[in-house]
Amino acid sequence: MLGRLLRYAGHDTTCVTDGAAALDAMRERRPDLVLLDVMLPGLSGYDVLATLRADARTREVPVVMYSALSDPAARQRAIDMGAQEYLVKAITGFDLLTATVERHAAHGHARGPAHPDDAHTPAARAAARGGPPI
Repeated sequence: MLGRLLRYAGHDTTCVTDGAAALDAMRERRPDLVLLDVMLPGLSGYDVLATLRADARTREVPVVMYSALSDPAARQRAIDMGAQEYLVKAITGFDLLTATVERHAAHGHARGPAHPDDAHTPAARAAARGGPPI
């Protein structure tokens, strides 16, 4: 469903269902951004992230972790491993997710749609849960 929503927003997406398939897909085509769940069958999202950061071809690819795990330790682990963002599914709206994808994909030269309404820009949106705004 998430892939379909991102495609609807104008992004070229490749969706896979497990960590090994994610690594295979990235070997075939270097992505501009990786949106990665922590809880994947087989290799975890952390395993995939570690592999991406260890490979010179994917070391600089922005990674946004998008998980149901709201534990601060899970977030900190992802950030410490090199993820640019950690978004919690339960509190993250589609507008915030889209803005995050567009912000980080721009660093990889991806072309995403620009929202004409400033309310959809990362600077105009904020969310917080027991800490600083994300």
